[in-house]
Amino acid sequence: MAAHFDAPGGHRVELALRPVAMDGFADGEITGLRIGAVWQGSSCRLHAQRDEADNGHVLVEGELRGRPLPRLVLPVPPMADVAVLSRLLVDSRSDRAYPRALKLGAELLRSARS
Repeated sequence: MAAHFDAPGGHRVELALRPVAMDGFADGEITGLRIGAVWQGSSCRLHAQRDEADNGHVLVEGELRGRPLPRLVLPVPPMADVAVLSRLLVDSRSDRAYPRALKLGAELLRSARS
């Protein structure tokens, strides 16, 4: 999927999304990012990818004006409760019991507030 829009400075920006399945990650979970930019004849490329072997880290590499940037291995911060719940909801699409349990839990919380 691709989208095009004009940035505030008037230059054209293209956003392209491509699904890639990776072991250990839920369908739809963002596992990588590629950015390419050109300005006044100079180019920059950046690639960040979650590590399949150790998904607690992101591998970052790139180049600026044709010269490689130092490769970085950065830790992924622990997920907040909201992110954990969101991931569980994404993973639960094939699990019929989890959405029902979540709904019942929400009803219990609402009745406890009353």
